[in-house]
Amino acid sequence: MVVVDVFDRKQEVLEAELRRYFGETCPALVARWQAAVIGLAPLFLRELQGRLQELDEVTQETNRQLRMALRLIVQGGSTELLIEQALASLEHLNEVAESMTGRLDELLTAA
Repeated sequence: MVVVDVFDRKQEVLEAELRRYFGETCPALVARWQAAVIGLAPLFLRELQGRLQELDEVTQETNRQLRMALRLIVQGGSTELLIEQALASLEHLNEVAESMTGRLDELLTAA
């Protein structure tokens, strides 16, 4: 069935994005943050504090979206829209994390 195939593909994409974030993006970001805390001047750390706050806000929204989608999946409800929203939220989280990783690399290279 076409509707089921589309839903399954969206769910697979969401699962792949989750694996990418927690398997690649998040560990890379943590490693760079550890280097930044040790190697950067307080001025740069204050700049990064604002980016960390943004990442925290986006993470909370992503978690909310994922919980809603999971709840409906468990209940057997229609989840297509929620999976789309969760995927968009996770993609945004990845973009914010990758932007932060890039800025950390810039600052660490300049230090």
